[in-house]
Amino acid sequence: MIPFFLKDIFFDKTYKDSYVVLVGTIANVVVGGVFFIMVPRILGPYNYGILSAALATGLAANSIANFGIDTGILRFSKDPQKLKEILAIAFKSYIVLGIASAILGLLFSDLIAQFINTPQIAPLIKISFAFNILLLLTNYYVAALQVRGQFAKASFINFASNTIRILLILIFAYFISLNITTITVIFFTVPIVSVLLGQFFSPFQSQEISKNTVKEFYKYNSWIALGLIIASIPLDNYVILKYSGALQAGLYAAPFKILTVSYQLGGNLTRVFATSLKTVNNSIDVKIFIKKSTSIISIFVIGLLVLLVTKDFAIKILFSESYSASGNIFSILIFGFIFFFINTIPSSIILYHFGKSSVTFLITITKYIFFIMLLLILVPTLKAQGAAYAFTIAELLSLILMSAYTLKKIKNL
Repeated sequence: MIPFFLKDIFFDKTYKDSYVVLVGTIANVVVGGVFFIMVPRILGPYNYGILSAALATGLAANSIANFGIDTGILRFSKDPQKLKEILAIAFKSYIVLGIASAILGLLFSDLIAQFINTPQIAPLIKISFAFNILLLLTNYYVAALQVRGQFAKASFINFASNTIRILLILIFAYFISLNITTITVIFFTVPIVSVLLGQFFSPFQSQEISKNTVKEFYKYNSWIALGLIIASIPLDNYVILKYSGALQAGLYAAPFKILTVSYQLGGNLTRVFATSLKTVNNSIDVKIFIKKSTSIISIFVIGLLVLLVTKDFAIKILFSESYSASGNIFSILIFGFIFFFINTIPSSIILYHFGKSSVTFLITITKYIFFIMLLLILVPTLKAQGAAYAFTIAELLSLILMSAYTLKKIKNL
């Protein structure tokens, strides 16, 4: 006889999907994390500070051009017929947005470089924008697989790219030559592997699209897109480069990049939560969902707390002695990512159960304005550590606001 709570843990669909996501994300974390361990060691803090800003800019362009489309796919997944239309809209939109971002990158990369007083970053930004379409199509195939509950395949297409990226870094480092430009090209072109695998696992199928579906889809996504545009700009990297230099940017970027694994975990978990929330109809169901998701999130929070205790050892092993000054920065950022993880619960409920993307936008813009203010106040005096404080306090504010809104809505159900 299996105890009730163990039966839930082993056989409940939310838990089972979470286990698949956990295993897949851990595999991606291990392989993808190797890249962000090797590269800082190869380049050193100064050059890695420049590269990290270029990568952050490219990933920001991806988040902005994404337009919240992958979130919209999950939101409208209840109706199988409508889902076919939504997937067709998403694919075509990503093609257009990818081309547009490449053009904008060519036009504005020099201006971005001038703004942060780092002219050598301009060619790297152009590369990141030029190949943004590959990241966007990867987003499409991951969301298309996840919305059908195929979480293992969704994880694998990212795992394949991460693995090949590492192999190319090793080949260039040992047999050819490796510099900032080569690393940037490798990082942003390798997702072609994910696109090809995604097409193999979930072939795109053209579908007749109604105007009403397009209107409904973009009405929901517009708020997500506005939030992404505001939140995706890597102002922390830019402000540190502008006021404290590339060395401080490197000391901040190395631990931050390792911890951004949390974004991947959190993003994948919200997609598991989205599929679970399709069956949630009342306040009792919401409370059951919160209980399940809290037990899942607690695992990751414990993992981050373990990392906090072992931070000095972790920095020495991962990045070498040249990054020893990142210890306090690492500690502060860990608390910020703990707040982020916890926040996946109320934010998922707001987006996928209540369907209030406008609320998410308002909270995001409030958080980001607060984040900018803190950066401008703290970075000139505390440098990279000030940016870490700004990030963590802003994440705490977001958690408080999201939780408060969710609790209020639940009480009114």
